Amino acid sequence: LAYEDNWPNNGDYDMNDLVIRERLQTIYNANNQITGFKISGFIDARGASFHNGFALRVISLESSDFNSASLSINGSTFTKALEANQSDLVIQLWNDSHQFTSTDESGPCQHFNTVKDCPEYSPVPFELDVRLANPTLQLAHSDLDFFIFRTNYRGREIHFADYPPTDLFDASQFGKQDDTSDANSGRYFRNKNNLPWALQIPQQWRHPREYIDVLWAYPDYETWVETSGSEASDWFETSDRQHHYY
Repeated sequence: LAYEDNWPNNGDYDMNDLVIRERLQTIYNANNQITGFKISGFIDARGASFHNGFALRVISLESSDFNSASLSINGSTFTKALEANQSDLVIQLWNDSHQFTSTDESGPCQHFNTVKDCPEYSPVPFELDVRLANPTLQLAHSDLDFFIFRTNYRGREIHFADYPPTDLFDASQFGKQDDTSDANSGRYFRNKNNLPWALQIPQQWRHPREYIDVLWAYPDYETWVETSGSEASDWFETSDRQHHYY
């Protein structure tokens, strides 16, 4: 998962403001019903200067389906509650990514694993364990709407392309600056060139270095977006611009 946090501006479009590696494990009972799930992974990079939180909305589940959750991150464990005033099941994993990726440096080296001339840090491990009150028969990875939000402005959320925002989103931001979202047509978090502000990539990825536009780091990315994925589906593997990605 990779995010650009300057929405609704295109920003530097380096897609490294938060880079997360994750996998889904579903938990079944004896009747082959899903009673919970685990999300395990790592924070690989944090190029954001802004303070952003990271959250999960499960589109296929309602808040009433939730029983309990816990988060283990970098050796610490926290009990997690549902986010209040949400109709869907929404859990904040953390409120500020800086809390777990602080480098204690200034200038460019305040960023976490996005600047090659700075120290490289071990990825930060985490695991979210969610138990459901109401078993379900199906939970697809596409139901997992991972998004970031501004720590001091909860109404600013950044989701994958065409994933609608949660109930706490400030909808007055739609259509501002470079955003071309249109809720009536189901278009969300895309600019005029259809470029999104958040990506899901099916394998571990060498994210762009700080201030390097993903279009420069991965030239085939533009073709993939413009063809709605019908061409250049392996764009994240085809770049030889080694000095552009981390």
